Amino acid sequence: MVMEKTKRTFCVIGAGTAGLCAARHALQAGGIVTVFEMGKQLGGTWVFNEATGKNEYGIDVHSSMYKGLKTNLPKEIMGYPDFPIPEQESSYIPAEDMLTFFQQFAESYGILEHIRFSHYVVRVKPTIDEKGWEVIVRDCPNDQLLTLTFDYVLVCNGHYHTPNLPKYTGMSVFRGKQMHSHDYRSNEPFEGETVLVIGAGPSGMDMAYEISKKAIRVTLSHHLKDKPQTVFPSNVTLKPDVTRLTETGVEYADGTSEDFSVICYSTGYKYTFPFLSVDCGITVEENYVQPLYKHCINIRYPTMAFIGLPFYVCAAQMMDLQARFCLKFFSGAKTLPTQEEMSADTAAEMDERWKRGLKKRQAHMMGPVEDRYYDDLAQTAEIDPIKPVIKKLHKISAMRYSEDLVNFRNDKFRLVDDETFVKAPAATYCIIGAGPSGLCTAKQALALDSHATVTVFEQSKQIGGLWAYTDDTGKDSNGLDITCMYANLRTNLVKQGMGYPDYPIDEQAPTFVTISDVIKQLEGYVDKFQLKKVLVKDVAANRYAMHQFDFVLVCNGHYSSRIIPSFPGRNIFRGQQLHSKDYRREENYRDQRVLVVGGGHSGMDIAPAIALHADKVVLSHRCNDPVHTGDRVVQKPEVLRLTQTGAEFVDGTREEFDTIIYCTGYRYSTPFLSVDCGVSLEDNTISPLYYHCININQPTMAFIGLPFNACLMLMMDLQARFCLKFFTGQKQLPGKQQMLEWWQKDQQERKERGLSGKLSHMLAGDLQQRYYDDIARIAEIETLKPVLAKMHADCINSKKEDVNFRNFEYRIVDDEHFIKVQIPPTPTMS
Repeated sequence: MVMEKTKRTFCVIGAGTAGLCAARHALQAGGIVTVFEMGKQLGGTWVFNEATGKNEYGIDVHSSMYKGLKTNLPKEIMGYPDFPIPEQESSYIPAEDMLTFFQQFAESYGILEHIRFSHYVVRVKPTIDEKGWEVIVRDCPNDQLLTLTFDYVLVCNGHYHTPNLPKYTGMSVFRGKQMHSHDYRSNEPFEGETVLVIGAGPSGMDMAYEISKKAIRVTLSHHLKDKPQTVFPSNVTLKPDVTRLTETGVEYADGTSEDFSVICYSTGYKYTFPFLSVDCGITVEENYVQPLYKHCINIRYPTMAFIGLPFYVCAAQMMDLQARFCLKFFSGAKTLPTQEEMSADTAAEMDERWKRGLKKRQAHMMGPVEDRYYDDLAQTAEIDPIKPVIKKLHKISAMRYSEDLVNFRNDKFRLVDDETFVKAPAATYCIIGAGPSGLCTAKQALALDSHATVTVFEQSKQIGGLWAYTDDTGKDSNGLDITCMYANLRTNLVKQGMGYPDYPIDEQAPTFVTISDVIKQLEGYVDKFQLKKVLVKDVAANRYAMHQFDFVLVCNGHYSSRIIPSFPGRNIFRGQQLHSKDYRREENYRDQRVLVVGGGHSGMDIAPAIALHADKVVLSHRCNDPVHTGDRVVQKPEVLRLTQTGAEFVDGTREEFDTIIYCTGYRYSTPFLSVDCGVSLEDNTISPLYYHCININQPTMAFIGLPFNACLMLMMDLQARFCLKFFTGQKQLPGKQQMLEWWQKDQQERKERGLSGKLSHMLAGDLQQRYYDDIARIAEIETLKPVLAKMHADCINSKKEDVNFRNFEYRIVDDEHFIKVQIPPTPTMS
């Protein structure tokens, strides 16, 4: 959206919440922007100033901020749509944190250089030709008047600066102190006082509670149909409207009276624009500013707009939406309706408001119709709307405020995606599995969310997942599947990809380590990061329990549910048949004739190991070229059928066997997940997932460790950090539709590469490093160094070409390069 022809000039009045986002969008539209701010710093109403009354230039002190104020809405909805407030411990943050946020925002978009501080706008009026605006400004430090002209004026002066005082009989005779909440700065001066607070809006409720900590007693007078639901401290009472003041106190509409030493009027503010000439075509009556199109654009002079008039809204979000709405028209990207059409639209809306019984002072009140207003702006200007999660959280937090004034600020919220948020004093995480993926996920959850409650459920008696070796096979004493690890296994991936980024495998260890090395590594990891406290094991008690969690991370691995081919004759073969999951030791097959089915990693590992002891070993596979398994292994094509004593192959040959070992892989299995979880599992593809881990339909669930052909533990740690960056609220997920579009695009690319079906989660070729870089970029976390993926690829290729691939050591040179050195043979004694 760039201005056409000569650049257009914008005058923005005020450098608070509204003015900053208006300036940002005007600058991004290509405009020349000048922001006039009467104060010495940006932030508007969020600037705390001990002073009240007039400042050193004789101008009313703008701020109504009091000491120690915290937001009464959660920070998750107080930032701008694409510039949220940074994550921190609490959702309700101090005013100084809001100021820091606005400073960061201004610096990020280069707004500071466009702000003229201590410049007070005196008059705004149309130019003689009515094609622009003449703006007279007082340069306060130099006490000079400046006259400038602009194409557009954006009025962003806020509406918490001019007190609205009621007119009660007897105000002049009351002997105590009277003040407006605008001049309230702290509760210290109310020590030992008896205080009446008039008005039960947000400031009145807040002040009554704060003052009650110091005062002897506090009364809150209100005219609400239903009294506030919240429970106040014992020294706070509620009363109806005041009818008159006396010398010592007040009388109420119920006929009772009370004496007070102080009366605080929390009765709101007047919308005032003293700098606007009557020639601007704007009138203000009882806070009803008119005539405005969609509560912001001046219908009579539609090059002027007001940002921030509506109340009972998500303020910053709405202001940003209004600014984008106005700039869509001011930039020429969209044409405004005619004045007649805008007037008719406004008249229809206001007529509907009057029919609902609203008064003029409620002309810009949104409240129950805020969603409709946001959507109307977005649809009219064809701009991005406010996300549903923001609107939902605004309603929930407003309800919490009205229900529990004392404790609502203890609530902690996290935005999960465009639709979902979670609320909890501490988020709860369920991690299923204490193998490599479950352990790093638990560690990262505790590291990224110090208040989190993390529970890891592990079905076996020890950590390690598939790396936990036992001589047993089949089912354990609790009827659960036993691990697939075999006794003499050494890793088939380099150790540099088997450790974690913050807990690598010992540099002195060989490149290809043993089971015990891996288990020792995982146990050390558990001890270092104190993960034992989050492990749960209760299978032996044979009890079922129901738990509720905010987030579920599925880390159950995918080497548990066997795939066994359905060859004809399987039921008549007289020898032993087993899956590689039940294979333990090669010496168990001494002098046997063994058929190994499958040319993947397990088959290529097990066949040459057994060949050292067996009478004969045949490896049957469907690879186009022979695989490298050494001279002792005979290779055959696919099995056609089994016979009573052996197998027949598709090339017509037959062989006799004592044992058949199926190295035919595993099914991804999640039997504990209900269909209501929103994912499907078909042909080893779990879908739909955002970046192969976050459940798009239920984005508080994630799967860690699904992709294969990867630097497994490093990738699992990266995935855990990716998911938890969103789950902890530090970043917000894209909307469901956007995530689905990514999934569909990814699946289409994979289909074109021949990676569909059971290869849907494979990180083949360049997809591996690209995947690491993509999820790191999106979550703004550290990626994996390219050298790791390169070493992994070289290792995989070496394995295909040389059965002795483990006779090499890999060493990292730098982030891009490694060296590979052959290990000299161990000398033998003669």
